[in-house]
Amino acid sequence: MTTTLIPTPEQAKALELFRTEQPLAIEALAGTGKTSTLTLLAHDTKRNGLYVAFNKSIVNDSAGKFPGTVTASTAHSLAFRTVGKRYAHRLKSARMRSDQMARQLGIDPFFIRYGSQTKVLQAGYLQVRQSDQGAAGGLPAGTAVRPRCCRRATWPAW
Repeated sequence: MTTTLIPTPEQAKALELFRTEQPLAIEALAGTGKTSTLTLLAHDTKRNGLYVAFNKSIVNDSAGKFPGTVTASTAHSLAFRTVGKRYAHRLKSARMRSDQMARQLGIDPFFIRYGSQTKVLQAGYLQVRQSDQGAAGGLPAGTAVRPRCCRRATWPAW
């Protein structure tokens, strides 16, 4: 069964702008119809297109929605195809946890004081240390950056 998408006023405007062949950016929150809009645009042209999604499940979900002129991919897979193959051999190497890496680099646990409390951040957290020129990267000295691998529940509640 084939369904015909009846465009919303916003989608109709996007289609109108798309037909001008000028650069077009569509920004919207999750679930607001970006993929439906892009499907509408893709079916309106014979030109090739690239659909870049956040993760593989979105790419898989888009399968069959776009015409054959559109390739769906994640940003990571695009990067891997472009430069990653040179480093593929590294992906097969043993993994090192962040606390192991911190020990290898000689990063000791450090303390952050705020008000009357002190938090101890174990090896594996990153510390921005003050350089002679001021705070590194524009962050205040002692700023801690939580690695993506850590769950919110394990991050100190400040």
